[in-house]
Amino acid sequence: MHRDRSPPTVVIVEDTNQAVRLHDEGYRAMVGSLDSPETYRKARVEQAAMVTSTQADTTNSNVAFTVRQVDQDVTIAVTAQKKASVDVLELAGANHVLRLAPTLGRELAQRSLGTTGRPHVIGHFGETHIAEAAARGTALVGKTVAEAQQHMNSNLRILATMRLGRLGAIGTEEPIDEKTVLIIAANSIVLEEYEAQFHDKSKPESPVLILGGGQVGQAAAKEFEKTGVPYTIVEKVPGRTPSDLNVVEGDAAELNILREAGLDEAAAVLVTSHDDDLNVYLTLYCRRLRPELQVVSRATYERNVATQYRAGADNVLSYATIGATALWNNFGPDHRVVIAEGNELFPVPIPSSLAGTALFNLKIYEETGCRIVAVTNGDKGLLPTTERIPTTPDHKLLLLGDRHAERAFRHKYLRERG
Repeated sequence: MHRDRSPPTVVIVEDTNQAVRLHDEGYRAMVGSLDSPETYRKARVEQAAMVTSTQADTTNSNVAFTVRQVDQDVTIAVTAQKKASVDVLELAGANHVLRLAPTLGRELAQRSLGTTGRPHVIGHFGETHIAEAAARGTALVGKTVAEAQQHMNSNLRILATMRLGRLGAIGTEEPIDEKTVLIIAANSIVLEEYEAQFHDKSKPESPVLILGGGQVGQAAAKEFEKTGVPYTIVEKVPGRTPSDLNVVEGDAAELNILREAGLDEAAAVLVTSHDDDLNVYLTLYCRRLRPELQVVSRATYERNVATQYRAGADNVLSYATIGATALWNNFGPDHRVVIAEGNELFPVPIPSSLAGTALFNLKIYEETGCRIVAVTNGDKGLLPTTERIPTTPDHKLLLLGDRHAERAFRHKYLRERG
């Protein structure tokens, strides 16, 4: 058995048909009542590293309370829709409570890159920060990735490029354009040097429109207030958004409302509704009205992510991905960073079959869908650029791909099965 393999998981559901579907998709699933202590005994909860529940707040409180009847020590992590539910869930026995709406709102705001070239940190691996930086308005436009890399500190790495949610081709000589987003890695000092080199501080931060003034939209607005980015919320329901936030009440599907809110001056639009159909509509509408806008959209269902990208979204994030990653980063054995829906950075052990081979191997991408972008050294972060994969056991590969690609890589090279 390979060391440090992905921990086994089991999904407990009450519906047999759902369990069958999960099994067909490669997940371990069992059927049982969520409010029955016997369910968790059969699942051997006493051997579990963690129990998570992402149901309604009331269901989550029952799950936590029931699990605590069976085991007093297992870590319990749950989600909460309402702020008032946090205390109740902790009283029920939850060790950690994650409020998804504020988390998703902050993540959406961090993907709004503006037009000044300022990098936005979205995660880290040890001492190495992972950041997104728009090429728009910088001297990087027109250069290839290799040429851009030559203009930067040698300790800063361009891990990938992205355009309209799509990763740039490996080894491409296609020039960086106004729509290109750089995924970069560096420590805090080097990242400050990048900002000093490419961030035009003489230009004011361009405003952002937030379509939807619910919990997610409000959280995004508060994040912008912290960073000094001007914003305007467009909310259809009168009185839904607190008056201390900058809001225009009206239908975001009406052009006059969007213009009143500042569409013509905005650099970006965040689409934050919980209705995927509406989000696709608004994404398409804003893209047609202002083709140069950055559009960051929220998705509720994974099946609608591709549709939102086709509608013109530059980046899409969902509750499922952000929530799962936040829980994993708190309690999992390795850190993960979400770049966009369907694109994550994650470390894996170095397979013996790859040790000593070329780091950038197109064959691995063709076989699994994963890109090897770097090598990590635990809490120290990313190693300096290396052409070959190390043979030492304390290093790991940093991969970029979606969950399906990760599963394919683990199955082929680490002999792990779903």
